[in-house]
Amino acid sequence: MSNIKLKDHNWATDGIYDTSQGKTQKVLNSEFAAKAPLASPALTGTPTAPTAASGTNTTQIATTAFVQTAVAGGMSLDSPAFTGTPTAPTANTGLNTTQIATTAFVQGELSDRLSTTLPNMDSGDGAIGTSTKYARADHTHPANTSYAAKLHASDTTNFGLGNSSLYGHVKLSASTSSTSGVSGGIAATPSAVKSAYDLANTANTAASNATTALATKQDAVKKFETQAASSWSADSTYSGFGYRCAIALSGVLSTMYAEVIFAPEEAMSGNYAPVCQTYGTTSSNGGVYVYSKVNTSISIPTIVVFP
Repeated sequence: MSNIKLKDHNWATDGIYDTSQGKTQKVLNSEFAAKAPLASPALTGTPTAPTAASGTNTTQIATTAFVQTAVAGGMSLDSPAFTGTPTAPTANTGLNTTQIATTAFVQGELSDRLSTTLPNMDSGDGAIGTSTKYARADHTHPANTSYAAKLHASDTTNFGLGNSSLYGHVKLSASTSSTSGVSGGIAATPSAVKSAYDLANTANTAASNATTALATKQDAVKKFETQAASSWSADSTYSGFGYRCAIALSGVLSTMYAEVIFAPEEAMSGNYAPVCQTYGTTSSNGGVYVYSKVNTSISIPTIVVFP
């Protein structure tokens, strides 16, 4: 210090006098006591500080100007586009407001709405329902045993004829020999129907062919009426019948067989053999042999020759 004035100065109470400040040590100590400390100062009024540059991230004091700049450059409150994994408070289950719904809130709502009761049995007409509960993906409905089985099972317990309250239910079979009636609940497959049709068609074809063959044979049957048997010659083909008569008949061959119908009196006389025989190698040299005990001329009413 310099320029110390000794006049009127009380060294004991005022201390050193600082001429550069124009104040005594006592006055300076009083002013220093009124200042805020550097460690944890308790500022009052409207203290100011230098405003840090935008983006500064240190222990420097942040002024209101720095904060406003940071807020203006941050996320907008109107339709903010968050990134990363933003979080929010989880609302209570059942809340229905505009509060943000966290994933925990959603999971809680789903868990609370999952049904814990057995699903109803399906009804004939069905129903939309009014419950706000959700069904689990792996839920199953109880079986309604009062109706016929919906699956084509291997057993026949629930198959057969329906009634006034239940529908009939059938199972398919490829059998073509089944004798099951309507109560058996068995229906033919298309392959079974076709097989049965093919069998019937084959049988019908065979019957038609047989009818045609029979008609052909019937057309080939030859009937000769009122044939004279007068030229008898000795013969030993059949014992007891010593005579044979050749009756020439056009178109008769030895491969055919004949039936000779005698008049009643000749038939009952016992003179004529109960057999006859065809002959001939061409249609012009054939006929029928008849055998007799006598060589008397007679008239034979009918001779039928079959091919």
